[in-house]
Amino acid sequence: MVCQFTISIALVISFLVMYAQLNFMSVKDLGLKPQQLMTLDMAKVGHRNLSPERFQVIKDKLLAIEGVEAVTRATEEPINDSGFESELTFASKTLNLESHYVDLDFLNVIGAKVVAGRNFAPELAATDTVSSILLNETAFRQLGLRSINQQIAVKHGDELKRFNVIGKVKDIQAYGFESVVGPSAYFASDYQFHGRKNIILRLNNQDFSTTVAKIVKLWMQIEPGKDPYFTFADETLVKMNETYATSQRIIFCFGLLTFLISIFGLIGFAAYNAKLRLKEVAVRRILGASTSSLLQLLNFDFLVLLLFANFLGDLLAYIYMEKWFATFAYRVEMPWAVFIGTNAFVVFATILVVSLQSLKAIYMKPVTVLKYE
Repeated sequence: MVCQFTISIALVISFLVMYAQLNFMSVKDLGLKPQQLMTLDMAKVGHRNLSPERFQVIKDKLLAIEGVEAVTRATEEPINDSGFESELTFASKTLNLESHYVDLDFLNVIGAKVVAGRNFAPELAATDTVSSILLNETAFRQLGLRSINQQIAVKHGDELKRFNVIGKVKDIQAYGFESVVGPSAYFASDYQFHGRKNIILRLNNQDFSTTVAKIVKLWMQIEPGKDPYFTFADETLVKMNETYATSQRIIFCFGLLTFLISIFGLIGFAAYNAKLRLKEVAVRRILGASTSSLLQLLNFDFLVLLLFANFLGDLLAYIYMEKWFATFAYRVEMPWAVFIGTNAFVVFATILVVSLQSLKAIYMKPVTVLKYE
């Protein structure tokens, strides 16, 4: 019984801790809004290198579709897609980071936040598409920048170019919860050599499937001969976390099954124990023992065993969960309330089950039990 309850307690606690972590992952601010964010891949290389003016023709066609709220471009998808590597220098400090080449409205479309300074602006395209740069919070911190409008050097091949830092972008958690957000830079320049191969569309909830169907139909006209490839940011996030969700479901099933087996075992054990102590209970009743004192007597041995099982189950769950948490760069604190709540529930269930079985022995007439004595 102790082994069964130890395993079931450990599994139940593990399931609840996993639930807390997965819930944290589902509600945490990722630095962007992935809902209804669609990415459409441009297969033709010529389309990837279009200037903003020439791309506007395609953009207008997409915006004319009902349900499409905004359209932009980038070298990468918003979620789980790595950028180019760049080397930045500021005040004799050099930093390697990911660089993303985007359209001027990219951050607005994906729902990212500029926490200091300003975003790229269409009315300032003449400078923003040539000499402006945005850095995320991590890059700001690692470069030691104190304010915006600082000049930094960016290495492109063997050439150093000077860029003006116009704003600081809130860190975007694009690679899930296992890795720490790294330094990133955003450029609205260099359309010729850094082709924007991803069209990113912000859709609304109204007749979502019809909107997607119209986008696919239009894109087959723009790039005929190949089926359009598209993804959704929220679905990408779900796939990234699918392994953890599957593990949680498996542990829940085994935990529930083990707990039910433990309860049935406890019922049988409690009934057997009460039967063995029928004469003792009868004698105590004759001597004036109350029902509550008899229930305490019959519950005591089980509670000692269950407290021991609680301790072992808590220990196993803690060790396993700490190892599981080691894979996360972003996690919840160990929810001790889950341990306390599970232990309290198991103790309550034990008292209830044992008491129900014990009451049968307590309410038997002493003369019936002792008539052969």
